[in-house]
Amino acid sequence: MVTFIERLQKEEEELSERLGKLDDFIKNNPEYENVGDVQWVLLSAQLNAMTSYLHILQDRIGDLIQNINNGTVK
Repeated sequence: MVTFIERLQKEEEELSERLGKLDDFIKNNPEYENVGDVQWVLLSAQLNAMTSYLHILQDRIGDLIQNINNGTVK
């Protein structure tokens, strides 16, 4: 089970890094304003989806760790 949690934690770390880069691009890159309306909507949707995915991964990791600590791993 620890190996599975470690894989989820690695995925969380990688996703967090990619999310940070996208967020930085959107907030700090003046060229972002010139990508066009469709790309702007799609990049914003991608940022939102990645954020939701990250939160779900964090919840799963937390739940698994709690189950291990409680001895209720299935």
